[in-house]
Amino acid sequence: MEKSVEVGNTMADIKYRWFNLDICIAKSDSYEDVVKDKDYLIENEIGLVVSVFNHKFSMIQKCDADVLLRHYMFCVENWPQLSDWELKMLLSLVLYETDYGRKVAFWFGDDEAEDAFFKAAGRPHEYAYVTPPDYINVCGACKQGKCITEYVCYTAGLEEAKQIFENVSIKSLARAKNMSPEVLVKDPVNYQGDPPDYFQYVPFTWGNCFFGDRTVLEKILGRVIYEEDLRNFFSPTVKFYFRYDDIAELNDAVLDGYHPVKVSGSVSLSNLLVACVIPQEHKDGLRGYLSRDIKDRLVYADRSTCSTIWDWAETAYIAFVEFLDK
Repeated sequence: MEKSVEVGNTMADIKYRWFNLDICIAKSDSYEDVVKDKDYLIENEIGLVVSVFNHKFSMIQKCDADVLLRHYMFCVENWPQLSDWELKMLLSLVLYETDYGRKVAFWFGDDEAEDAFFKAAGRPHEYAYVTPPDYINVCGACKQGKCITEYVCYTAGLEEAKQIFENVSIKSLARAKNMSPEVLVKDPVNYQGDPPDYFQYVPFTWGNCFFGDRTVLEKILGRVIYEEDLRNFFSPTVKFYFRYDDIAELNDAVLDGYHPVKVSGSVSLSNLLVACVIPQEHKDGLRGYLSRDIKDRLVYADRSTCSTIWDWAETAYIAFVEFLDK
């Protein structure tokens, strides 16, 4: 890191320490004050505010309707001690965001976490080969109460699943729709404020995570969704499971500090898919789209006992695990 330069800001007595042209640390009593300091952030072309704290879950949200400004709530498992994997994620985030020309402002809820990050930033080569732990106990929203990292998942709605089966591959949204990423950014459905480059990748969640289901529901409803929506507007998804190591080792795989992994362009089902879990009610509707190459990896699950997204994510994951045990 370069020598820091500190500048003050009148709003809520926030201090910004710039360590180079792309990274600064915001000093304030709360991360909410920093996120609200839009004039300073936008004026200094900061595209992402990262609050490293004891959050209940990790999520990126749009901060401003008209400007590409996002807030990433980075959840730490054993707060305030950052694990090697969490440090790798933060370092990867810096590299990814700055590669795409976006500046990053960090807010740390504890000096110990901040010190650990900057020590790691001084020796990033030591984290190059860090792999995720078997379990990540941060969110707790799923039935297992932890992320299980051996497998990753891509989640699709019924119409998207038809396209995936026809192509025997999962394409990035830009490729699937044959649209410019810059156009997709302006789509009203882009409530998370994803920047153009996000649409050029196939993103994955951890295998037992429900967040992909949430994203699909957001597209279906065409608006920002809330927790009650996850219970009241349930629609079962099609879930594609892969080994994390297989995806992470692809030449086009990227770690952006947010997703477990994502892949530029497309991901083939033929040689990488471990299994696909399909709601039993979609079996007839998908019959004409299925390739012989993957028919022995299809699993049909009964969603009749599922009334929420969490129920279906668990049902699908159990069906996947039972398939592996056969």
